[in-house]
Amino acid sequence: MAGGWLLLQGSVGSVVVGVLLLAFAFVLRPRVGAPPSAILARAEHPTLYGLVDAAAVAIGAPRVAGVVVDGAFSASVGTAGWRQRTYLRLGLPLIAALTPRELAALLGHELGHQVNGDPLRGHVAGVTDATLATWTALLEPDHPWDVAGSGFARLAELATNALLVALSLLPRAARAGLHRLVAPERQRAEYLADLMGARLGGTDAAVGMLRKLALAPLAEWATQQAGLHGDDPVVLFERALLDLDDAQRARLQAAHEVEHLPMLASHPPAALRIELLCARPREDGLLAWGTADLAALRAELAARQAAIAREVRTAYRASLYA
Repeated sequence: MAGGWLLLQGSVGSVVVGVLLLAFAFVLRPRVGAPPSAILARAEHPTLYGLVDAAAVAIGAPRVAGVVVDGAFSASVGTAGWRQRTYLRLGLPLIAALTPRELAALLGHELGHQVNGDPLRGHVAGVTDATLATWTALLEPDHPWDVAGSGFARLAELATNALLVALSLLPRAARAGLHRLVAPERQRAEYLADLMGARLGGTDAAVGMLRKLALAPLAEWATQQAGLHGDDPVVLFERALLDLDDAQRARLQAAHEVEHLPMLASHPPAALRIELLCARPREDGLLAWGTADLAALRAELAARQAAIAREVRTAYRASLYA
């Protein structure tokens, strides 16, 4: 408002100051997050969207506006835009590791967040978190102490960077406080999402899906090998899964279940999540997907898998020279 009032005053000085204030307000405006890139088209991926829509209907979750499939060994759901439309992200290596029922449990878990109410996925807290993250990134310089030159110019740049780093601590601290405030509710939301996963895929599938997350180091190895040798990371990962013996699998699982997580981490330890699922009444699962459904999905994602292989190789090689 002050910037607009100054623009109306007519003098050169007031116009300049007004423009600067309006530009500053624009940069620091609340952020809602842009929709993700590389959203797969519904018309070209009927099997993928059919499975996701069936899972959403079964648990009363909102219909997703788009699905992204990438090379990560993970999955997530979130909202973007002022209309807060739902977007789902699925990692193809994780899909490759799951059985059909475990995939149903995964979708039940992720979409369950939209039903149970993760606090940071709400509109107010989500916008606040995204805005504070943007302010921190805008204020904090990259490599603030790595300044070229000499003399007064170098000292002036170092002083400016020091001031910006100090200012960036304010939104960073506010964001850390927000995360601390909602941490207990976020962990509760993870437990509730696990129960949604069991409701869709069954208790055994939900437990199996959580245990498969212990394979993340194997997926990371496949990504590194693909980057170095130009292979398909998903193919390498699937081959490594076939070669994994019971003792190796048990070691990965034990390390995953006893993983020490901070008290305020967003996800509770895997062992506690599995313990809760096993303590609840057994679920048979609402969606009885079979191998034919998973095979149709993998065939539909074949072109995307080839694109992911190129993306992973490019990203990994770029990281070596960052």
